[in-house]
This record gives sequence, C-alpha cells and structure tokens, in this order.
Amino acid sequence: MPSFARKLLLFCFTLLVSHTAFSQKRPSFRRLLNRIHISASIGYGATQYSHQALHLDTDEAAIVFKEGDKFYLYSGDPGVVYLIRWFDGAYIRMNSYTDWKLADIEKGKNQVKFEGKGSTLPISFSGHVDLWEKMRLGLGGAFFINTLAKLEPEEAYASLGSYVPSQKEHYHLRPFVILGYKFIENSTLSVLLDTNFGFDFMYSSADGRFTECFNEGAQNLGLTLEGNISEYFRLLGRLSYEKSHLTNFLNNKKIAVVLEQARVLFQLGFSLNYPEIPRCPLAGCKIERKHKHGGEVYRGVSIFTNRDAQGRRIYKK
Repeated sequence: MPSFARKLLLFCFTLLVSHTAFSQKRPSFRRLLNRIHISASIGYGATQYSHQALHLDTDEAAIVFKEGDKFYLYSGDPGVVYLIRWFDGAYIRMNSYTDWKLADIEKGKNQVKFEGKGSTLPISFSGHVDLWEKMRLGLGGAFFINTLAKLEPEEAYASLGSYVPSQKEHYHLRPFVILGYKFIENSTLSVLLDTNFGFDFMYSSADGRFTECFNEGAQNLGLTLEGNISEYFRLLGRLSYEKSHLTNFLNNKKIAVVLEQARVLFQLGFSLNYPEIPRCPLAGCKIERKHKHGGEVYRGVSIFTNRDAQGRRIYKK
C-alpha cells in the first residue's frame, strides 16, 4: 500500500480512538466505547469491467492475439510474449518462436479493449464515530465475491472471440476510510451522504494469493439510510456507485495493462454501539427509562428496545 495511504489510515485511526469530547471531564471506558459504532452489511451489485493493454512508446503498439483458448500479449520484444490471465492471476512472461510483425492484424489486434458485465456480493465491516453531530469518520474493510462469465472484445475486433476465465468467481479485499455528512437526523431516521476511499487487493484462486493492488484506489459515493431501532441499535440500507482503477506495467514499463471497474451496489445491514451505562441489576425494578439506584445510573431495557410498556419512545433526539 502506498505510504500516503498508510499515513491517512493512521491519522483516521488516531481520531477514532482519541475523540473524547464528552460531557464529563474524565470519561469512563464505557463512554469511549459508546462513541464507536460498529457496522456490518451484505448486499448485491452489478459491475462493468474494462481491460486494455497499451504500449507506452508512441512508435510501437501492443498486440493481443489468441492461440487456442488462450490470449497472449506481444510487447514488441523478439521472442517474448505474455500469457494474459486477467483475474486468474498475474501475467506470465513466456518465450515465443514466432516472427511477429506489428502490422500483422490477421492474428493480432493493436490496443484492443475487452469489456464485460458481472455481479458482485459485497460483505463489509466498519467502525465509525459521529463528530460534531453531523460529520462521520471511520475505518472499514470489505470482501467482494465477484462473478464474471466472460469478457468480449470491442465490436471492431470481434474475430478475436471471448475471453472466458478459468474461474467464474474472483475475489478482492478492500480496506477503506469513511467520510460522511448527516443531513437528516431524528429519533426515527438518519440520512447520510458518505464516501469511502480504499485500495482493492485482488485474490487469484489459481495462484492462491493476492496478486494485484488497484494502485490508483477505489472511490465509492453513496447514500445511507439508518432506521433508529433504539439508542444503541440501527438497521441500515446503502445505495452507492464506485470506480476502481489498476495500472500494471510489463516489459520494463513499456506496456501498461489498464483494468477499470465500475459498480452499483445495494447493501443492507445493522449498526450498534456499546451502552454507556449498564442495565439495571435489580430483578424487581419495573422502571424502563434511565434511572438511578444508590446514586448510580442504569438503563431499564435491552439495547434493542425503544418503547416502554405504554408504547412511548424511550429514546428521543
């Protein structure tokens, strides 16, 4: 991960654990935990893929060609080709005994772009704090299970045929930073405009390891609705759009392999935070709202309860 990204994550983590602007001068550990909201979600998304190999020397061009069911990339160096594996793993440098000419468009095409559509199952976990009542700052991680049946070349190069991955599913892992603004909030509902910035690490099932990093990052912009079930528990839904970009270099940086992904995601989940006061320990106590016994403050109901026996809301903003 680039050094500036590590510094950004460290900065956000410091803010997350050091924000202690509470009502008391010496907040307890429970009050600190109460400020931190833990969220989990799962969802579904549609992904648009774009893949292209470009020669960085304007006097030359990269050639994509196909032999059998495999695609290869010729960079212009005699005797050397690369086996294209897309999501199946890193490209493999191979020896070639074919006398290639860059103008030979019967077997290969210059700078051809492949595109395809697939589905995505995102699983996310995150933690955040709400600052100054409106701003949100947090850290999270997401695991994506992607399904892609094939990639098609541009219409002008349809004779190359489809690229079919050896594995229909591929995966990537993303650590991310959360920045948000809460523009609607009441006892029932909160609405946020939020964005996530992170880096995607692709996992190759063929190689059994993470093979690539989306070095230009992933940017996600979304609208989040939170239903306040209680003071400590919320259900959430999020609709978002995101883009991620990877540029890989081959042959001493003569060839740039560009992979772009654009997604629309819908996620459902929950968010909870730790109660700042314990539940009343007296078995015979019938007080449902926050109250005192012996000078100590307690809550009277479960963290998932928001109404008393008469149907009145216990928690109000």
